[in-house]
Amino acid sequence: ILYTTEFIICNADCSFDLNNITYDFSELKKMGVQSVDDSDPKSDFTYTFAICGNLTDTCQVNPDPGTGALQQFDSGSIADADDDTCVEWLSTWDASTAIVELTNASDPDGGISIYWGEGDGDGNYCGTEKKHPIYYQTTWIFNCDKSTKFKAQYAQVNALNSCQYEVVMDTWFACAGYDPPSNGGSTSSGFSLGYVAIICFFAAIILGLVIYYVILGATSKNWGKESLTPPFNLCKYFWVYTCVGCKVSFEWAKTKMNKGEGGGTDAIDDDQLIDTDE
Repeated sequence: ILYTTEFIICNADCSFDLNNITYDFSELKKMGVQSVDDSDPKSDFTYTFAICGNLTDTCQVNPDPGTGALQQFDSGSIADADDDTCVEWLSTWDASTAIVELTNASDPDGGISIYWGEGDGDGNYCGTEKKHPIYYQTTWIFNCDKSTKFKAQYAQVNALNSCQYEVVMDTWFACAGYDPPSNGGSTSSGFSLGYVAIICFFAAIILGLVIYYVILGATSKNWGKESLTPPFNLCKYFWVYTCVGCKVSFEWAKTKMNKGEGGGTDAIDDDQLIDTDE
């Protein structure tokens, strides 16, 4: 029994119902603009795209400049340039014309593909065949990966059709019925090396204080409170500097995170995406 192809839009161009299973990519929209290399390592082409919306920067190509959700850039088209040149916009993100299928008919948990190309407005003009205009066709492949929130793998032109392109991504949002971790991080439930390092660090501090107290007591023959004064003073300054260091580290990490996923120079906010809802 073959699967049936459905495309029912549930929520803001980001949610698709396929065979009674909902695939919601709303969280991927928040990451803003993404970039990916061509599958050919020798190619000068790179690709910029947005999920669940269209880009805002216009690709100045003739005869039809536009934005779309997927743009192709060429780093080898001009010499000594700081920025790549946009050579084509390939696809719009319009859920009302999307064709959604399983990436593998025999594996419902393998992921889904979203295809645009049945309508003239789905992609930019590509060429003419028998006096009829041909438009770009694009397939967005979302592979199921329960260990990854999102990773863009590559983009490529179809070997048999120069007007058809594919973008391949891994994400746990393409896994049927999968409930991603609420913290958006790793699904591992065990201790990480970071936790082990912290535990060992404080264990070493406590052990050092105990050894210090034993040596001091054995040397001075004084096991009273006076012998504990040096460790207490050491502890006082240790905790002060530790708190200051943690605060500085937290602010540094927060700044780095803001420049990373969804907040870097290559990312945009939801307001910067063109809303395709009517």
